[in-house]
Amino acid sequence: MIRIGMIAAALVAVPATAKADWVHKPTGLRVPDAIGDDFRKGETRDASDGKQANIWVQYGTDEDAATLYVYRSAYPDAGLWFHRTEAAMRGNVGLSGDLPPPWEVTLFGAAAPNGLRQVYTLDGRTKGFRSTALLIVNHGEWLIKVRLSSRSLDAQALDGRLDRFVAAMRLGKADDNPLAHIAECEGAAPPATISTPVTDTAEQMRTLVEGGALAQMAARGASGPAKDDSGWCRVRDDRLAPIATVFRERDGANWVMLIGDSGIAAATRPTLIDTKPKLSGLFLQTHDQTALIEAYDRPPAPEAAISGALGPVLSGQRKPIASISMDDKKR
Repeated sequence: MIRIGMIAAALVAVPATAKADWVHKPTGLRVPDAIGDDFRKGETRDASDGKQANIWVQYGTDEDAATLYVYRSAYPDAGLWFHRTEAAMRGNVGLSGDLPPPWEVTLFGAAAPNGLRQVYTLDGRTKGFRSTALLIVNHGEWLIKVRLSSRSLDAQALDGRLDRFVAAMRLGKADDNPLAHIAECEGAAPPATISTPVTDTAEQMRTLVEGGALAQMAARGASGPAKDDSGWCRVRDDRLAPIATVFRERDGANWVMLIGDSGIAAATRPTLIDTKPKLSGLFLQTHDQTALIEAYDRPPAPEAAISGALGPVLSGQRKPIASISMDDKKR
């Protein structure tokens, strides 16, 4: 089973007094150690080898849990990732049924809405939670996410608690992206094609050079669904929904797959060179790199990619063919 997304951790007793503010160095985001009655728990968790490219900070208690996430995101857009995170929440906190549309928010001095928020009522059958809340704000290549869940508060009270978190966060100059609003694909899906992996290493490396640079630019928000919401549509696939959301080109065979709920994605990209056959690369975009997973004679279907080359890489059973760092100093 692919295990990507929010990582649950046990909460410990709250400290008696607040300590220094917590600061995320790459973005400058500053959050007080205490937000109302919520105190920060222990040390910041960093899942990116100290680079602070994927971190989470815990507040609150077992009854009223709160987590702040800051991560460098592929296709960095709050509109895309809010929808993906809601899908993940259906499994981990019992979100179900038709959901209310999120509210647009404009934070950190942005010139236009750069985030979405919503609070949800739960039935208490999943871990005893009565309510849960989600806020996602964009800041350039970064997403800032707040997740609240409570066993004691109703949705209205939790909404006020979310207000306190929003008011407590401080960030320097806004670096916002317009919210993407991508509609669900209409009509029948295109017929699935059978893709064949290309095993010639030279051709695979050429795919990385030609397609990888474009894939990395797209993942960093230069193009793709984060910039062109009219050129893409969201694929409805209940089988993939627990782990991924797929967007496909309206006038093409390529697709982008948001995986989990913490900024990781996969995508297909064609090569620019005139090979015979023309090659298509399958790329995985993490918090700090774009990796070539496989080269094909045509774009593979998303389901085939997961069950084929992509799944073993995500689970750590196989390494990518090659990668390009997202660190400017290493490119």
